[in-house]
Amino acid sequence: MSSDDKMHVYKLFLAFRSTSQSKVTFEATESCAKDKRPIRCIFKAGDDIRQDMLTVQALRLMDEIWLKDGLDLRLQTYCCIATEGPNKHGGMGFIQVVENAKTKGAIQRDYGGRVGAFRQDVILKFLEDKNPRKNDLKKALDNYKRSLAGYCVASYVLGLGDRHSDNVMLRKDGCLFHIDFGHFLGHFKSKWGIRREREAFLLTPAMAYPMGGPKWKNSKIFRDFKTLCVCAYLSIRRHAPELLYLFEAMIPANMPQLTCHSDLKYIRERLMLHLTASRAELSFRGEIQRSLGTMWRRFDDFIHDNVHFKE
Repeated sequence: MSSDDKMHVYKLFLAFRSTSQSKVTFEATESCAKDKRPIRCIFKAGDDIRQDMLTVQALRLMDEIWLKDGLDLRLQTYCCIATEGPNKHGGMGFIQVVENAKTKGAIQRDYGGRVGAFRQDVILKFLEDKNPRKNDLKKALDNYKRSLAGYCVASYVLGLGDRHSDNVMLRKDGCLFHIDFGHFLGHFKSKWGIRREREAFLLTPAMAYPMGGPKWKNSKIFRDFKTLCVCAYLSIRRHAPELLYLFEAMIPANMPQLTCHSDLKYIRERLMLHLTASRAELSFRGEIQRSLGTMWRRFDDFIHDNVHFKE
């Protein structure tokens, strides 16, 4: 269910979670459904879902660019559609629930307890648990490497904010993806005057650990991951006009964080269009190392996970 999908609904189930969010299950008519499985969604009120729609469109555009350049990064997105524009209460719309997936925060809590944010092995344990057969685990790790590279580049270029541990999810097959795009173009969150997001994109040692275990820093799979990141970044850089045109076309919509052409300065700066490709690559490689070395992200995840910890 997205702006470009059509579905005839004959059954609708509601399960209220809070005053601002409800779970919804659709069942499509047999003539329209690809299969008979219900489509689970969240009906969300209070947020401008149009920003989610635009971000998902940008992610799909980036994936098309990568595939044309021979890069299959197993990019997972979800469907969403705004049913009402912004008003004094925000906005509202439907967001698809991705099945067979867990948030990074839930994985940290389930496999590492209260200190899961500081444990490096939690994601690998999750993947091993869900893929007990050797070949399945190998495929899951390949999916993980590729999808993580894609989202590192995408979140860096688009300036995705509010990347706490419950806004990153992992499917059982290893595909990692981000959710909730209420903050983009460098609008990072802060609390009590403290900037919560200090790295260019979300990449912690625990996220790198599955790519080689304790020796991930010198492993081949981690070197391959960095190569994928660089290739994906340079690919988007070569196709910068396509990405910028998409955002420029949405300026008249007057979204909270996209109101004028100057808001696109963030994307231009991230793509470093004023530099040669080799210098831009060198700078981006430096961002990978800085993100891995930022201790603040682990501390922020620790606080977030413990607020949501259930014995």
